[in-house]
Amino acid sequence: MVDPTPPLSPARGRVGITAVGASLPEQAVPTGEVQRRLAEASGLTLPDGLLARMTGISSRRLAGDGEYASTLALRAARQALAAAGREPEEVDLLLFASATRDVAEPATAHIVQAELGSHAHALDVTNACNSFLNGIDLARSAILAGRARRALVVTGETPTRAMRWQV
Repeated sequence: MVDPTPPLSPARGRVGITAVGASLPEQAVPTGEVQRRLAEASGLTLPDGLLARMTGISSRRLAGDGEYASTLALRAARQALAAAGREPEEVDLLLFASATRDVAEPATAHIVQAELGSHAHALDVTNACNSFLNGIDLARSAILAGRARRALVVTGETPTRAMRWQV
């Protein structure tokens, strides 16, 4: 949630993050299981613990059936709004900023907006790893320009949906 730091003064440019929320896919998969799946699908023989040693990652989150980028964004948005003491109707601008989307059209921001019950101006910001930072910057710019009073920047990343199990 991005709100102006009262009082809003364009000359001073004071805009701040007033609350955050977070949501991860429900399914946690140990790296050993990922390695087993990769080896099985590709017919490779990999030394035990290779991926964990190479990456330093002990487990990953995989989006399950019915769990989409918008699902994660919606759960986090509700947390952020609750933490800020705000209602969806108080949001003027909703930005979904992610490298992954539910579908090409409509914008995933509109899916989140509808589920949230917001009437904010909604759009997607897609710029790979920079998406969320770009979303925060765009929200700040809109507030400073007087185009929005409160903005909600959300993301939901589900790259595992496109993961190839065969090397």
